[in-house]
Amino acid sequence: MMVALRPSWVAARSAMVRPKKPEPTMRRSVSASVTMESLSFPMARKPAAAQDHVMLAYPGEGAVNAACPAPENRSERTCGMHGQRQSSVAIIIRTKNRPYFLARALDDAQRQSYADWSAIVVNDGGEPAPVDEIVDDLPPDTRTRVQVLHRQESTGMESASNAGIRASSSTFLAIHDDDDTWHPDFLNQTVRYLESSDSRAVMTRTEIVHEHVDGNQIIEDSRELYAPEITEIDASRMAISNQGVPISCLYRRDLHDEVGLYDESLPVVGDWDFYLRVLTVTTIGFIDGEPLAFYHQRPKGSAGTAGNTVNEWADLHQQIDRLVRERHFLADVQARGWGDRLVRAKLFEQQAQSLHEHLHSATMAVLARQNEIEKNLDIRLDQLNQNVQKLAQQLSALQQVTEANTPGRFLRRTLHQLFPFSRAR
Repeated sequence: MMVALRPSWVAARSAMVRPKKPEPTMRRSVSASVTMESLSFPMARKPAAAQDHVMLAYPGEGAVNAACPAPENRSERTCGMHGQRQSSVAIIIRTKNRPYFLARALDDAQRQSYADWSAIVVNDGGEPAPVDEIVDDLPPDTRTRVQVLHRQESTGMESASNAGIRASSSTFLAIHDDDDTWHPDFLNQTVRYLESSDSRAVMTRTEIVHEHVDGNQIIEDSRELYAPEITEIDASRMAISNQGVPISCLYRRDLHDEVGLYDESLPVVGDWDFYLRVLTVTTIGFIDGEPLAFYHQRPKGSAGTAGNTVNEWADLHQQIDRLVRERHFLADVQARGWGDRLVRAKLFEQQAQSLHEHLHSATMAVLARQNEIEKNLDIRLDQLNQNVQKLAQQLSALQQVTEANTPGRFLRRTLHQLFPFSRAR
């Protein structure tokens, strides 16, 4: 499958008729110089006595739905929708210098069968002109739904997510990376699920789309299900590895009041860290069946900005994965003390040593049995070789007898015996 990209900004758009673009009366693009300092909230920790589970301290905890605190220079940031209507779903689209993917993402939002949505495009330190042109080129009814937040400096994916969340107003939130896409019924089905469920977050069956960029085209190579073994989202599996990706998840905004915003100190796996915290206060539902979310990936080493962090930064993913686990562990120790952890750690070491010894013993037994089998095979092979040699000798003798008894030789011997005098002549 090939998607043609518009040469000017290489915008991945479907072929649809657009009305002549009117002169906008108000720009939806808000330039902002946003730094970590202007976005950070005081760290907060809930008292251990007031909770039945351990919470880590995260920026913005309990402050997302409250009024945004004003920085020293208000022109450096934006808060709320700036005149836009509150929508049921706010789609936070993170982008940086990938206009062809951004255009596809906005087209993806337009195709949703669920109409009550708005979008915050967070341009995380990228060139502003291509983003503005793509948004201004949207149909008028769509353009009024989209707000652009330009950030002069990039401070990471999670910081971009938090900026978009603070600049939006909605009941539900979705983090939509610019290179991923949805089924047209994604929002419709996920919103209906959350409105009728006690779960405050939901994920859907997801399909990985392998593709590559060739000039002004995005070419699809293949597809496969993401984690096909998953039929539900539970904490035990989430503790092992991430059970979903941002494009597959819709959740209630008020979750951020309880578990905090995305951790801006994490360059990757910030979504997994957030889901771990979510699972301490609510369940995450799962919509099985036809894939409703599409996780697009390009090969490692893709040119320019076309790469994926999951492929390009695989080693960093493993490093930050360990960091997140270590941090949660130490937070639990700080809240509850070492206690029986020291005993359990020693027991684990002893069990591991016992398992190692058992494995070593089993390995040696297998090797001994293997040596015995090989020795028996050698004996059998020697016997077979001897038998083959005997057969070869018998075959040679038989061949000599056969040659000695050819019809001609047999006739000459017979005549000689009948007429012995014939040789004398």
